[in-house]
Amino acid sequence: MLIEDRLIDGRKSENASSNGEEVGVARLVFKNNEIDDRILVFTSSCDGYANVFCTEAFKTEIEKNGLTDVVFNTSLAINPLEI
Repeated sequence: MLIEDRLIDGRKSENASSNGEEVGVARLVFKNNEIDDRILVFTSSCDGYANVFCTEAFKTEIEKNGLTDVVFNTSLAINPLEI
């Protein structure tokens, strides 16, 4: 699912930077009541569509069902391809 930019609260969200360059997302906040509860996995232009984000509900379902080989990272500024 692609999250539209209009759903992101630009005043509360912030980009991460290193040496003056943007390196990803430090905090991603959505406007209240704008995200459909059925959306569990998404991407956004906030980081140039480089990463896949998920909701806490998705993470909970993965863990509850004992699925493995799924890595969750709470640091939004890290590109998982670099890990």
